Amino acid sequence: MPAAALLLGGDGPKRRALEATTDRRDSIHFVGVLDDVAAFMRDLDVFVLCSLHEGLPRVLLEALACNRVVVTTRIGAISEVLGEDAHGLQVTPECPQELAHALTVLLTNPLLRQTLAAGGREKVLARFSADLHFRSYERAYTNLLGQREGHAASGSAAARDRFRRQS
Repeated sequence: MPAAALLLGGDGPKRRALEATTDRRDSIHFVGVLDDVAAFMRDLDVFVLCSLHEGLPRVLLEALACNRVVVTTRIGAISEVLGEDAHGLQVTPECPQELAHALTVLLTNPLLRQTLAAGGREKVLARFSADLHFRSYERAYTNLLGQREGHAASGSAAARDRFRRQS
């Protein structure tokens, strides 16, 4: 494994216990709660999400949007997000050997990191942007209103702009 530092963002009830168990304080850093996720992401070469249970993790979408290559476990909707185009590497949950191998591959191959990250960013912006979600909700509401009132209601550009400013 190439020389690397592990930055653990976030907090939780097991943090103190985890900090107490590490003897590698020079290469393992517990960052804590993140006020600026994008700034944190920019400091990473590889984003790792090795959860055992997830639905559609927002942090994965954030990492991809920040143009970071990802290594994740094959769980929940993660495979759907990364897709068959392999916009990141996936490993078996609770398999540290696969995780170590994936990290070694990415840390020793900057061109692969760049290629996967660019594809992941493109995909997340094309499929999961706030504007796309707004349009999807707008269509659903328009359809419901049209069914209720017997005609199609028109969308509101002002409402869409308000939504964008809030998200």
